[in-house]
Amino acid sequence: MNFKVVLVFFMFCFLGLHTVCAQKRGLAVRLANTLDVIGGVDFGSRLVTLADDASDNEALLNRENNESLKFNYRIGLNYYQGLNGNWMFKTGIRLSNPGFSTNLIEEYDVNGNLNDVFKQGSKFGTKYVYNYQLIEIPLGLKHVFSRSWCESFVEFGLAPNFYTGTIVVKTPFEQRTERIRVIESIKPFNLFAFFGIGGDVNFSDNYSFFTELIFRYQIDYLRESQVNERLVGVGFEAGVKRIF
Repeated sequence: MNFKVVLVFFMFCFLGLHTVCAQKRGLAVRLANTLDVIGGVDFGSRLVTLADDASDNEALLNRENNESLKFNYRIGLNYYQGLNGNWMFKTGIRLSNPGFSTNLIEEYDVNGNLNDVFKQGSKFGTKYVYNYQLIEIPLGLKHVFSRSWCESFVEFGLAPNFYTGTIVVKTPFEQRTERIRVIESIKPFNLFAFFGIGGDVNFSDNYSFFTELIFRYQIDYLRESQVNERLVGVGFEAGVKRIF
């Protein structure tokens, strides 16, 4: 599935939501603090480029030609601190598993250096799905446009992510799937930028339901290698918000 097609699809979905929710301007009263339970999915992949000091692009082409998007999940908590009538500070904690999948290729040892593996296509080969296990701490700002029963908003910020390991799902052709945990040469600390647009729908004085379209882009590189790698994703989050 093409990443740009997925991005355009989600944007059209949320333009309608934003139009419905944008009803009246924010009030002077400070926004209430909230605690959210969230779940989300996204389509993500990695952007790979050749390092400045690397001259052989064979490893780059090998990854570009044999890797594609994968479906990711995200679960956790958000905490919002009201700053004034329109702005809130965002933090929280969540678990995620971004990564990529491969085409059907000849089997290889997943404990080796990913960029040193020559991926040879094979009609009856093995499919690999790489799930990077990350703990995310979002730090951002949320701007609320309306203060009615449906509150539209945008938010943006930075999200430090801490790498804890990789789960490789290995599926040989017509054989049983195997899950393998490996520790790759990935940096323990990674930094992402995020931007989201969505709406909160209040169904009582203390609780509301929210949905959000969110984009993520890794600022630094995932690992030190001849091939530079950044994670990107576009997805959908939803959850229940407790208002204090």
